[in-house]
Amino acid sequence: MRRAFTLLEVMIALVVGGVVVLLAYATLQGGTDVQARLARAGEDEGTTAQLRTLLGDALRHALPGGGSMVVVRDARDRVDSFALVTRGVMPPHGASAAWRVALVARDGALRLQATSGEATQPPLLVLAPGAARVDVRFHGAPTEGWVREWRDSLRLPALVELRFLDDAGRETAAPLVMRTAAVAGA
Repeated sequence: MRRAFTLLEVMIALVVGGVVVLLAYATLQGGTDVQARLARAGEDEGTTAQLRTLLGDALRHALPGGGSMVVVRDARDRVDSFALVTRGVMPPHGASAAWRVALVARDGALRLQATSGEATQPPLLVLAPGAARVDVRFHGAPTEGWVREWRDSLRLPALVELRFLDDAGRETAAPLVMRTAAVAGA
C-alpha cells in the first residue's frame, strides 16, 4: 500500500488548480468590465437626456431680438457654435432671468454652455456624449421651409432642428426638433 502522492500527481493537481483559479479570475474580470461599461452607458444616457431637456426648454422659451439665434460656421461650412438667448434654463421657465445658451464644438467634443444674466446663478456646462458637433436648421412660416441660417432678428423661427454628429458626420442621437415660443402670424 502507498502512503504518499507521487511528484507527478502533485504537479498535475497544481496545474488543474491553477487553471480553475485562472478561469474564475477571467470570469470575475469580465463581469466587472461589463458592469463598468453599463454604468458608463447609463451615465451617458442620463447626460444626453439632461442635454436634450435643457435645449428643449431653452428653445421653447427663446427670446426674439438681436442675436437671438446665431449660428457660426467654419471654413468647411460646419457649425462651430449655435447660441440663443432664453428664459428657459432654470425654473420657473419663461419667468427666470435671461440666459445665453450656446452649443460649442471644440476639441472633438460638443459642449452646452449656459450663462445667466444674473450674477447669482452659476454657469452650466454639459458635455454631449459621443457628439463632436451639431448641425442646425430653422423653419419659419409654413411657406418658408427649412433654412440653415435665421436672419430675422425681430421674430423667432417656428421650429429649430438640431442634429448631433460625430467627427465623421454620422448622427449620434435622434435629431431634436423643437417649436419655439409662440410667434404672432406663425
